[in-house]
Amino acid sequence: CRYRKKHTFTKSRSKSRKGVEATLWDVPQWGEGKKLLVFNTHLDPWSVSNRRHQVGEILEFFRDTLQTIDERSNGTHDWSNTGVIALGDFNIKADSAEYEETLMSNQGWIDYFQDELGQTYATDNSLANYPEDCGRIDYIFGVERYGTSHRFLPLKAVSRSIRKEPVGEESSDHYALLLDLLPA
Repeated sequence: CRYRKKHTFTKSRSKSRKGVEATLWDVPQWGEGKKLLVFNTHLDPWSVSNRRHQVGEILEFFRDTLQTIDERSNGTHDWSNTGVIALGDFNIKADSAEYEETLMSNQGWIDYFQDELGQTYATDNSLANYPEDCGRIDYIFGVERYGTSHRFLPLKAVSRSIRKEPVGEESSDHYALLLDLLPA
């Protein structure tokens, strides 16, 4: 890992200190000098206004992360060889107005599972109970650009799936999103 930093959200009903973490990885399988910058998050499950505030904090953290990496490399970091993804439990249902307004309004973000009808959590789970509620609230977004200053390595999904574990054998109350990416 070439870079790692975490930000804890300033506003959340959760006591678990949710936030966002950035990690920068070398990916030699993609070719010499190729990297992947990952932003992993978990948003507030109860409050729409908190989630909107947290997405704003993620975007600020995103900007600060790019700036810090640029500064540490004395401006020589090659963003055209760096793929960028943002992923995690956003607690925003895919078919909602909140999804469109809060997540998809970020220009340059691509939802790799956008046409996937599968749910990422369900009522039938031994770790948590979501009575009569299911859907897709976990995401992997590709980020193609940040403003006009940063263009990133385009990534394409080679394969993707949602792994559902048998009831009683779950490793989480959510299903895993599996995605194989290659430079486009």
